[in-house]
Amino acid sequence: TLNQVAYFEKPPLQYWLSAVSMKLFGVQAWAARLPLALASLIALWAAWRLARRLGAQRPLWAAFMAATMLLGFICGQVLTLDALFAAFLAVALCGVVEAVGARCAGGPALPWTLLAFGALAAATLTKGIAAPVLLGGAALASLGWTRGEAKLRSAVLRTLFDPLGWMLFLLLTVPWFVAVERANPGHARFFFIHEHF
Repeated sequence: TLNQVAYFEKPPLQYWLSAVSMKLFGVQAWAARLPLALASLIALWAAWRLARRLGAQRPLWAAFMAATMLLGFICGQVLTLDALFAAFLAVALCGVVEAVGARCAGGPALPWTLLAFGALAAATLTKGIAAPVLLGGAALASLGWTRGEAKLRSAVLRTLFDPLGWMLFLLLTVPWFVAVERANPGHARFFFIHEHF
């Protein structure tokens, strides 16, 4: 609820994290924002890791650039969903890129795939189905640059459609949506149709 009114516009993950932080550290403004600050640090790690995987000579600069973006700084200070959502999407993208790289090299891709889908689930529980749409759209669009590279194309598709990854995603996201729909009939229609389309 928000001021005792049912609030179904967004999923609960950020609110849960802020509530846990305030339970641990007291009802303070900084405690409510602490999960966002930590999310910003996670986004910096993801920027560094992506730059490293994609062959940057100095991947630390990617983290520096991400840290000095004005919008990123503002989102890390204001209690909105955007910092957490962006951090989870960055980690999901990092996981996809690492899984694709591992598949191309013949290495173990499952840990990275599960990280990608776990982060995607967290992003979905932060802001909704925009998460899989954005990540899936970006990954599928990347196929346009893989012409003539069948191994790379196959690795991207195998990562995006990994059954274990989707099982993890559904295991993490579906229970909350089902529970809310049972407790509040009509939530699914409002959330998925009204709020997203």
